[in-house]
Amino acid sequence: MLQRDDWGSIFARLRSENIRRVRVVWADQHGVSRTRVVATRAFPKICAEGLRCNLGTLLSDSSGKMTMDPFAPGRVLNSSDLAGAPDILLRPDPSTFRVLPWAPQTAWIIADVFTTAGKPLPFSPRAQLRAAADLASGSDIRPVIGIELEFHLLKVADLARTGSVESIDAQAVRPTHSAYQHQSEAALDNVSEFLDVLQDHLEELGLPVRTLEVEHGPSQFEISLDVLGALEGADAAFVVKNAAKMIARRHGYHITFMPRPAIRGFDSSGWHLHLSITDELGQNLFVPKDDLELLSPYGRHFVGGILRHAREAALLAIPTVTGFKRLQPRSLAPDRVTWGADNRGAMIRVTGDRSLGSTHIENRIGDTAANGYLYIASQILTGLDGVSMAEEPPPATDTPYEDDVTRLPTSLPEAISEFENSELFLKTMGEDFVAFYAAHKRSEAERFAASELGRTDEPHAVSTWEQLEYFDLY
Repeated sequence: MLQRDDWGSIFARLRSENIRRVRVVWADQHGVSRTRVVATRAFPKICAEGLRCNLGTLLSDSSGKMTMDPFAPGRVLNSSDLAGAPDILLRPDPSTFRVLPWAPQTAWIIADVFTTAGKPLPFSPRAQLRAAADLASGSDIRPVIGIELEFHLLKVADLARTGSVESIDAQAVRPTHSAYQHQSEAALDNVSEFLDVLQDHLEELGLPVRTLEVEHGPSQFEISLDVLGALEGADAAFVVKNAAKMIARRHGYHITFMPRPAIRGFDSSGWHLHLSITDELGQNLFVPKDDLELLSPYGRHFVGGILRHAREAALLAIPTVTGFKRLQPRSLAPDRVTWGADNRGAMIRVTGDRSLGSTHIENRIGDTAANGYLYIASQILTGLDGVSMAEEPPPATDTPYEDDVTRLPTSLPEAISEFENSELFLKTMGEDFVAFYAAHKRSEAERFAASELGRTDEPHAVSTWEQLEYFDLY
């Protein structure tokens, strides 16, 4: 339980720093930040009682249009607590309190989402990760997460095109460097003034920034964070993705975590999720006893679970039409269900140093638009299922793009079908959540299939529809 002193230090800081407003934020099903702004004088009461809010954000797909009718019989929001589109309740988490360095007199705090009856909202991504983390802690283990997020940084070149309009399109931006400048100091130095501000602000928010570097494609960069717990890691990714976009806007840049913008020559971006499991003493359970094995038996079984459920979990790592176009042979993204030793073509890459106790896995499937709460939850749930079943993975591979093994889904509709038929997720995440999330993604997939703007001359090209849907949203 939270102690009164947890809030006392926050209230004192609000007074001492003359904070006038607090943004109470939460991640919607798409991982997008939603907020209500609370005047500082009203904030203590909100912390004690919660903040009531209408549930409208639950009803919209990635276009922002309402796709669910909460009044219709057999509605997706199939709960007596949600009949008639009632309020939901936001309860701020004091461990996430921050003062925003770029917004004067403004603080920021993440809220957990409940029904007004006081139950965790099953459609809340953060609630889903909390449940997965609780399942792990019940076994006296702790998932440890490392995050690598690629993104595109573009200069806003035509402010007249954006004006007061919220969205930015590809015609209003220009690249910050040309292609194939991987880890180029010159390309990085060209935008170092902004990247320095970005790093400073993220560190002022308490985020453990590890590296910032130029990636392979035009205008492509990567940020990585030091290891964190599961919920802390998901919160950190949520903050990075949303804060970076806000900071960029204030400096004449646009940052997108769209998997690949529909701009000629641009590369795909991935979210590489590093993970290990520690016991109650902090010992890494993935470390093998000798150099003849890649992982300990516990680690192998954990990987076995991730691989066994890889197809049904793909939707939680790749939630967009564009993301599946990343999964191409010899692309440094996986296209089939494999694992290997320090192999960047495999879905699961085993890396780290046994002598240092840092052996861990990296799942390379993720789309940069993934909702981090759901992506991380999927890894915990599938890995723990593998441990419970003593699931042995297939042999590790040296040829991940040639093996005759199970393929990953190749489209959003295929991934939706796998997810909604998953016995594991129906049991652990709940039938209501599975139906809810699948319905949102199906609406997205159907709109894409029906639109003339989704047509392209090449099967893996990114369409105008995708650019309009994802470029600014993510």
